[in-house]
Amino acid sequence: MTCSLLHATAAHLLALLSAPGGARVELAGSIRRRRPDPHDIELVAAPVGDEFDNRLLELQMLGILQLDPAHKASGPRYQRRLFRGAPVDIFMVRPPAQWGVIFAIRTGPAGFNTHTVTARSAGGLMPARMRCSGGQLWRDDMPLTTPEEADHFRELGIPFWSPEQRTLARLLQWQRDRQ
Repeated sequence: MTCSLLHATAAHLLALLSAPGGARVELAGSIRRRRPDPHDIELVAAPVGDEFDNRLLELQMLGILQLDPAHKASGPRYQRRLFRGAPVDIFMVRPPAQWGVIFAIRTGPAGFNTHTVTARSAGGLMPARMRCSGGQLWRDDMPLTTPEEADHFRELGIPFWSPEQRTLARLLQWQRDRQ
């Protein structure tokens, strides 16, 4: 599937899934970062009640979404499906997970994320006495509220860059400049 076709496919799927029961649904991953070579569609959803899950099931029963035979994951926080032949990863933000953390992590890229959640004592950027676990940030065993990505980065003390500007190289340069 070409890049432009995958982008259009993702936009169509987003329209099919948007706002059932007030759920927030956003594109994440390489499509959100505007990479020229996305290989899948990643969505982050914050379901409200059962309506989003019911919508997923309805689309599956109608044959619009299919189970991915290579990845049969289907649980309350992650589901893998196919839409028009494209692999779709759906990450659900369910309490106590926080939207800001999940959306930032699922937007990526992986190396950038790994560095942000690695302790400073190990060369990463995670502040002392903080950790990322269960889809949320913690400081001294107290969960932090991160309703948006900007809150996630603020708690980590990292600038909020637009998704397409998030690269490990840029993060490492920023870290070197601070030293």
